[in-house]
Amino acid sequence: MKRSAFGVRFAHLIPFQKILAAHSFTWLGIQTMFVYMFAYVQQKIEGLSANQMGQVVSISFLLFNAIAAILPATVLQPLALKIGRVKTHLLCIGIMAIGYAGIWLFGHSVNIIYLLMCVVGIGWAATVSLPFAIMSQTIDQSRMGMFMGLFNLSVVLPQLVASLGVGEAISAAQDKGLIFIICAISLAISAILWLFIKDSQAEVDTKGVTPSGH
Repeated sequence: MKRSAFGVRFAHLIPFQKILAAHSFTWLGIQTMFVYMFAYVQQKIEGLSANQMGQVVSISFLLFNAIAAILPATVLQPLALKIGRVKTHLLCIGIMAIGYAGIWLFGHSVNIIYLLMCVVGIGWAATVSLPFAIMSQTIDQSRMGMFMGLFNLSVVLPQLVASLGVGEAISAAQDKGLIFIICAISLAISAILWLFIKDSQAEVDTKGVTPSGH
């Protein structure tokens, strides 16, 4: 199967550059949700006062963060030992993209939003626990400080884009469902880019000798 010109070029980037690109799109989607979710709830959930809308958003983020607090040690770490960190992260980012698409399509009641925020919390759990570990296996450890600074750009720059460029589009849009369309597309692109990234040989070797319970 012939790859696209973009696919060929992206495949030839060094692993660190691939991780930065994939992680940037993750953060673009997540930051868009963080900043504009209130506008979505305000338009899509009828009959709520300002205080009630604030409560819906607060509970949504509480569930989102609770999933992210529980899953890394209980689910993601054991899964990463079996299939690798990159595949684990790719799976979670794909689930997050589906969750965002679900909010866009079906998020017209409070309970559905709460349920789907738990789904997207799976991707958040991976985002706060796996990319740095994946990145640290691909770089020269003696230059960790420099690479950490560059890695942080994959968080900061998407936040600026979401707050400025994306904000103009959302402000102009009559249908605030655009918020979660942007989130879903950003996470889908991120998942596609993670397909081009492989676990480092050091991690593969370590995973290969990890004692198994079976």
